[in-house]
Amino acid sequence: MTAQPAEPEQGAPPHDVIHLGGESAVVVPTPEYQRIQALISLATPEQLTEADEAADQFAAAQESYREWSEAERPDAMSGAEARRRLFGET
Repeated sequence: MTAQPAEPEQGAPPHDVIHLGGESAVVVPTPEYQRIQALISLATPEQLTEADEAADQFAAAQESYREWSEAERPDAMSGAEARRRLFGET
């Protein structure tokens, strides 16, 4: 089993990601980990469920983007075309 740093994804926090046996883990500073643990201990079960659902949605969006990007961005359009469609610019 080996650990190798991965390239950060665009927009991802500046943490190292390691991959071990098909699993991924994020390396964070100890104070940040302690802060997360404190937040978890103070959260209600409903808040934890909402956070899990949001994390699942985020992961699904990342995977969808990754697939779209690997498919060489089918249906991609220029910035000018996007502005025209979104804002009715000519």
